[in-house]
Amino acid sequence: MSDSPMAQEVCDHFWAWVSPAGARSSARLCMLCHQPSAEWLNTIIEKGEDMELQVKARTLVMEYVNEHLEKTDNVTAGLDDIYVVWWAKTLQNWKAMVSTTLPDGMYYEVTHNGDTCETYLDAYKKFNNVVIPD
Repeated sequence: MSDSPMAQEVCDHFWAWVSPAGARSSARLCMLCHQPSAEWLNTIIEKGEDMELQVKARTLVMEYVNEHLEKTDNVTAGLDDIYVVWWAKTLQNWKAMVSTTLPDGMYYEVTHNGDTCETYLDAYKKFNNVVIPD
């Protein structure tokens, strides 16, 4: 285990990759206590800026989702309900494709333009998935 204080709050039990369908984005979680493994958390800590930007993208989506959910449903999305599906960063620009565990069929694209210091959030709804053979 690492000397990092964050890493000491996780377990070293059995871990498994949990898919986005399981509400975590490629996290290694303990199969017993569902906490991140120390190995996975140390990898995140080493990634630094990229992880901070991904958390920013997830936070922006979480805020957007909570503003647009039906208030009478008494449902809110937490940061753990938001996950990054795809991520790319080139120079000062970055883009994250983000989804949630909510069964609403929504998909989000968060794009940061480093030249203008602006971040854009696009929200999409999936209507269907059509197979087109080659």
